[in-house]
Amino acid sequence: MSQSVKSLKSKSSKYNASSDIFYYFYSSKQFLSNCVKPSSKEYWNLLRSHVIGIGALGFLGYSIKFIHILINNVIVNK
Repeated sequence: MSQSVKSLKSKSSKYNASSDIFYYFYSSKQFLSNCVKPSSKEYWNLLRSHVIGIGALGFLGYSIKFIHILINNVIVNK
């Protein structure tokens, strides 16, 4: 970490909005430089897991609605 950034985070320095903005952009730049793109295999694994999760939630919602309709028909027809 550079000396200027260390001085920005020291507790003895007064609150300065411009230094906070500078530190935010500096840390964002560091984060983005350390990020790597997922490989093709990782991408397809993520996509598959998301599709399975969305499908499971859809099936659960459909099942609950179907059971709710059946129960309402039994109660109303009495």
